[in-house]
Amino acid sequence: FDKWSEDDFRQFAQKETSRFAVITGGEPLMHKDLPRIIGLLKEEGFYIACETNGSFPAPEGIDFVTVSPKTFTQKKFPEYYINDQVLNRASEFKYVVDSKFDFEILKRHEPFAKDKTYSLSPEFSDMKANIEKIIGYIQTQPQWKLSLQTHKWINIP
Repeated sequence: FDKWSEDDFRQFAQKETSRFAVITGGEPLMHKDLPRIIGLLKEEGFYIACETNGSFPAPEGIDFVTVSPKTFTQKKFPEYYINDQVLNRASEFKYVVDSKFDFEILKRHEPFAKDKTYSLSPEFSDMKANIEKIIGYIQTQPQWKLSLQTHKWINIP
């Protein structure tokens, strides 16, 4: 709300006809105003999805939580850390597979819940090799699905 008042935000949200909001970018769950943003969107009847790296708890009001754990270059958290609260609330888990990816980390999701989605996405710089690694893995672990980062294919950073 640094740039918009709550009224500005509400007026903007009221113009959206789909009533579906996706909260993402950086790490949205660490934003101090997120609970208020969620509240305003809920007051306007929105279904709310959020994509997070999973390191912070998810506030109430988010309907669909996608967790895409990272390797955390600053070592604030262990590699692929997921906060216990968000681990239990997640609707979807999505990992980016690169040349160094260790599939052993995926065992944390066993047993697999039928109401969750499990996806593996190839890191773009070595797409062919990473797709081959993923396909080899999902042939023995079919609960995991191949997910392509469409924005990379159409050259959106």
